[in-house]
Amino acid sequence: MIICASCGTANPATERFCGECGDFLEWSTAPTDPPSDAAGTADPVPAAEPPAAVQPTVVTTPHRRPPRRAPRRARHIGDDWHCVRCGAGNDQQRRFCGACGEPRPVAVAETVKRPWWRRWLDRITAPRVRRSDRRRREHARRRLLLVIALICLLTIALVGGPLLGRRLVDEVRDRVQDHVPLNPDTVTASSQERDHPAAHIADGVTNRFWSPSTAADGSWVEARWADPVRVLDVVVTSGVSTEQELFLTVGRPAVLALTATTADGRTVEGTMELRDQPGPQRFTFEAADVVRLRLEVRSAYGPRSRPSLAIGEVEFFGRR
Repeated sequence: MIICASCGTANPATERFCGECGDFLEWSTAPTDPPSDAAGTADPVPAAEPPAAVQPTVVTTPHRRPPRRAPRRARHIGDDWHCVRCGAGNDQQRRFCGACGEPRPVAVAETVKRPWWRRWLDRITAPRVRRSDRRRREHARRRLLLVIALICLLTIALVGGPLLGRRLVDEVRDRVQDHVPLNPDTVTASSQERDHPAAHIADGVTNRFWSPSTAADGSWVEARWADPVRVLDVVVTSGVSTEQELFLTVGRPAVLALTATTADGRTVEGTMELRDQPGPQRFTFEAADVVRLRLEVRSAYGPRSRPSLAIGEVEFFGRR
């Protein structure tokens, strides 16, 4: 065995470098095993007289190590690790190569537990990583929403495109073309006075009027067309005359409920609130493919006399 002079570790006599600290062993002390006496010597040889003591000359040799390369990862073969510099096999307990003194490389399978302060720093710096991940997730979510929106728009364009296109064309024509009168083919009512039938609301004059034979509230008058029309405006002239004195003698409609029935059975509803004054009053009421349009009295102005209500004229404007 050779005792390392630097760290005191015992190394085999065949090693040139200390397995603990890597120092060159030939510059350390001599082997510790004493030479064994030859067995079977009959006559002991008398020891010669020692020469006179001479002070030995001490030669100082600089403590050097052979040049080393950067540590590399080693391949494990059996229970030994092999030096990456000289290829010599070493025990697992050695930290330096016994042949050349190269430090033992870090094993591939070796896992070192990070100290607590490293783990604490990782927790502090982790939010920056999480923020970057969050930004990436936000970008991915926005791209997904954009794709979904595009798919929805394409679906709407394919499914509802013709309907939307037709509606857009109708809106343009409603704004550009002149609104023409839509004279009804027939007019009916919930009830009527003998001299004031429902047809008087569409006869073109205002000195003749329709008057119900029952109470004003709840009574109705209805215009009908053989071919569907597009109604855009409704003009109502209430009362028996455009002169104020005669206008106030009979009841006048205050609120009218409009219900338009289309050719396919759908209904479009609206409400008209009239001012208590003589003369025509125009209201916007849009409905397409109309075949019937009913005006129902919800409330009235004026005296509760007979006739209870008077509507001089109802005009419809739009496109056929």
